[in-house]
Amino acid sequence: MKYLSIIRHAQANHARLSQRDYDRTLTARGLADAKQTARHLMDLTPMVDQILCSAAQRTRQTAMVLCEQSSKHLETEWPSPVRLEEAYLANAITLRTLIQNALLGAEHVVLIGHNPGVEELVAKLCKPETDRINHFMATGTLAHLRFDLSDWKELGWGRGELIKFVHISGR
Repeated sequence: MKYLSIIRHAQANHARLSQRDYDRTLTARGLADAKQTARHLMDLTPMVDQILCSAAQRTRQTAMVLCEQSSKHLETEWPSPVRLEEAYLANAITLRTLIQNALLGAEHVVLIGHNPGVEELVAKLCKPETDRINHFMATGTLAHLRFDLSDWKELGWGRGELIKFVHISGR
């Protein structure tokens, strides 16, 4: 079995004049929401083996809050996030390819990214029966899926079972 937790970055500030979208930081509410997301992630089994995140500032900050919370509340710390330039504003196909290249032996991978790519990824990965619906992923939302796979390279559309969906936004 393989487990994939897909998280949309926490709430970010609007870009300031002359600031690139890539450099936007989390708001105070975004930081608080990321802590809530971490609590839900820590309740999941198995333990997180790998964290993949977009290289944008807001996804890196979200990942760091998750890791800080895990080190405070768990006996075993989560691994440091792997920053991927290709994940910045990526579509579902690109995100799936990045996951397919996850660490050999990783049982639970976390992906932190952006909309619309993460929403599209969840919709396409879920089994077609009842799970494959369009879930709105507000900032900080966590979707946790289970796959009957032995290797991440086997990851394909319509093969995942959505076992947890948590909307964290403080709106």
